[in-house]
Amino acid sequence: MASIQQAPDLYRNGDVQGTPTAIPGVVVVDLVVVPDGRGWARTVFDLDDVARLGLGADFAPTQWRTNFNEKPGVTRGIHAELCNKFVSVSEGVVWCAVVDLRRGDTFGRTELVTLFPGNAVFIPRGCGNSYQTQTPGAHYGYVNDRPLREPATLRVNLADPALAIPWPIALDEAVVLPEDRELPLLAEVTPLDLAATPGSAGRQPASTTKEHR
Repeated sequence: MASIQQAPDLYRNGDVQGTPTAIPGVVVVDLVVVPDGRGWARTVFDLDDVARLGLGADFAPTQWRTNFNEKPGVTRGIHAELCNKFVSVSEGVVWCAVVDLRRGDTFGRTELVTLFPGNAVFIPRGCGNSYQTQTPGAHYGYVNDRPLREPATLRVNLADPALAIPWPIALDEAVVLPEDRELPLLAEVTPLDLAATPGSAGRQPASTTKEHR
């Protein structure tokens, strides 16, 4: 069976494009992957593309973080921070669930995205992101515009029945830290009020991208 690096779908994009989702500000980004005789190359993050896609003129990259996940089924909790994130994977396939934890009509809304090296997702401040690896040796990483040196601002339980996230690998069979299994339910947390949070204000992405496929 062809590896993800050889899959034709990896090379489908001729330019960087964005697809808005049901959560305001969350945008799936199609990256350009260029094959050659040695493998492939891609530009993961480009400020010009970020500006062109309307992902916020105030996005100033501050930190680049990477998680290596040895096994399929590694599941990391729903954590929201006061920063914007541009998330991608450089190896493997990762299934993501993004939850809007901001005060407003879309509080609790969930968006599901499958990430592989040919795409990325922009997650605005106040939205919780979680993921589950689908292949061994997955490399998940993100650029953010505020250093993460403290625990997440808001955390929600992966198994909350109100969210009903359809994890591809059941949570009782997945690799989950005990603390992520014990987080509060959505109904037990207070939505993040970004307007009242010092240092969290900023322009949210505009929906100027192509329609969701």
